[in-house]
Amino acid sequence: MIIANNFVNLQHKHINTLNNLSNKLNILNTMNTDTIGAWAGLVWNALNEADVLDNKQIKKMTKLKDKELYAALGWLARENKITFEESGDGKEILVALVK
Repeated sequence: MIIANNFVNLQHKHINTLNNLSNKLNILNTMNTDTIGAWAGLVWNALNEADVLDNKQIKKMTKLKDKELYAALGWLARENKITFEESGDGKEILVALVK
């Protein structure tokens, strides 16, 4: 019985440790001006390399999630760093750096 109790206590300890780490990671992943600015930098660098990209291409190059990408695009648009244009077939939005 003692071994079983020790095992259960050890499991709870590990679960608590994992929960604490998860909470710390969530704090790091919250949206704030620092993280959005960093995401905007990733998008700017991708556009600087390729001139014009659609959202899918930017996501692939930057590895950003949808909400992160849109926050970064909003940041860059607010700073007048990027332009938006509809693709020829109207299915995509093309993004480019302001020249």
